[in-house]
Amino acid sequence: MQYVKCEPYFYKCSKHLKQYPYLDKDTETEILIVGGGICGAILNYFLSQKHNVTLIDKGRLGGCCTSCATAILEYLLYDFYSQLKQELTSNEIVQIYKIGIKCIK
Repeated sequence: MQYVKCEPYFYKCSKHLKQYPYLDKDTETEILIVGGGICGAILNYFLSQKHNVTLIDKGRLGGCCTSCATAILEYLLYDFYSQLKQELTSNEIVQIYKIGIKCIK
């Protein structure tokens, strides 16, 4: 398996990427999540609504495998448009993309 590392599209198009503070002191937490990819971020989002959660990652959140998966999805979604157009209207396809964007946010 070959791992390809590149700069994700959203790094290039965003003028300001949020940088979270480094964990540089002892802290107490109910739940520790190791890994800030899509799974860790989703867990953090839901669990932190009712618990004291700390999310750590050795690099930038969402910057490793998640960014590669995002790049693949961007490519595949473009490729799927021509297939979807055979079964759906352009407005329906746009709605699907808008739902995807809403989920990402």
